[in-house]
Amino acid sequence: MIKIPKRLSRFCGIVVLGVAAYQMPVAYAQNQAFTMLASDHSLDMDAMEYSKTYKVSFVEALRNLIIQLSSDDVVAHLQNKYKTRLAGMYAEHKPYYHLVVRLKGNARVLDTSFPIRNKTAVPFSEILDLPVEFQSGADYTLAELEKIRDAHLKEFAAIPGIQGTGIDERSGEVVLDIVEPKKTATANSSRFASPAPSFINLPIKINKLRSKLVNAAASVRASEIMSMRISPLLTSQLGGCTSGFNIKDKATGRLSYATTAAHCYDYNITLNDRKTVGDDKLGLIYVKEFHNASQDFQVMSVKPPLLQTILLPQFFAADNVAKPLTGRRTRASTVVGNTVCHYGKTTGYSCGTVKDKAYMPGLVGSILFKSCGPDGKTGKPAKPVVCSKTWVKVAGPKLDCFQGDSGGPVFIGNIAVGLLSKVSKNNSTWSSIIHKGKGWCGGNDGGTLPITGDDPGFLTYMSTDELYNAGYQLKY
Repeated sequence: MIKIPKRLSRFCGIVVLGVAAYQMPVAYAQNQAFTMLASDHSLDMDAMEYSKTYKVSFVEALRNLIIQLSSDDVVAHLQNKYKTRLAGMYAEHKPYYHLVVRLKGNARVLDTSFPIRNKTAVPFSEILDLPVEFQSGADYTLAELEKIRDAHLKEFAAIPGIQGTGIDERSGEVVLDIVEPKKTATANSSRFASPAPSFINLPIKINKLRSKLVNAAASVRASEIMSMRISPLLTSQLGGCTSGFNIKDKATGRLSYATTAAHCYDYNITLNDRKTVGDDKLGLIYVKEFHNASQDFQVMSVKPPLLQTILLPQFFAADNVAKPLTGRRTRASTVVGNTVCHYGKTTGYSCGTVKDKAYMPGLVGSILFKSCGPDGKTGKPAKPVVCSKTWVKVAGPKLDCFQGDSGGPVFIGNIAVGLLSKVSKNNSTWSSIIHKGKGWCGGNDGGTLPITGDDPGFLTYMSTDELYNAGYQLKY
């Protein structure tokens, strides 16, 4: 068991604030005391999770996360310098934190190391550097793998149980996520038993899932963060989601909005803190949604007499623990192997690892992966479109996700990464008492199956890039 380090225990219980002393972030109860993490402690929680996942000390975990958040210039440099040969790039955590760059062809490149300047607000006195290991000999570049995937979408869409397709930058293969229920699954990962003729000799592998990839909206419960009516006519039928980061219009910066997933519902929207006793019901008004190939978010304004000033540049990262938002991470600067965390209405706080930054969801029975955009379940006409290759896939042995987590923040430290969209979890039920921390969203299914091969569950998130592409910017 990992003990709470001194730097973490210093702030616990002493920065407890209530509405009388401080304004709470919108989307959470205004009568509930909470802890606001100062910027210099913004990575403490995430480092604790990292240390448990990779079995390293808290200090080493903190160091590795600081390097991750401060190495975007190095990543961009490597992507540009080796763009004609780049077959994959990923972060490796053992035996020490480093980047692995896979290159097509046999021409060798010597391993190197880059000095890293701490770009976070977290103080760290040790020298930071990022070792880079080059691996030559890959058969395909990332661009060539993308072309292979695009050329076979029709065949992929016809495979029974197909949920989506991605690129494994570690192995240099096109990945097909296919549902295989527990009763028939014998291993999490395998090759085609009888590949179609058009797939022979192609770099394709199957990742077997325990459940379908679904939008993560859910029925409301007592500890909801966000509830809304499915239709103005159905007064008793409710849906539940999680509020995301607060934003403002990019043109003027004057209008502020709350966010959640677009596949959530639009009517009688109210907000509560996940752990509040009572029902505060802060009101929001649906304004607009962006539900298409690459976007899944809606914007909401506060309901009078509430003022826009309650839409603060802060977010809840765990139950009754808030952080100030200080920046964002683009999809381009995200690397396979990076650690990210999320907070959701149903499962709370947990962390996982980026598995794919060019994921393409595609639900079973969809035509050419037309599983993005309106699905007809929110009262609007169904207008499905082919999903773009811009979604980010996350899994891990400690990652939890379930319906109700939709729209919630994905982050690392106090840096925004994206908004949660879809989940493929390992079971049809969730209990925070029984299942919490057992990898219900990748790497395990509550301890009943061994962790072998790829992850049997995962979540996908929409990058913060899409908020900016739609004309908004994060509040920070």
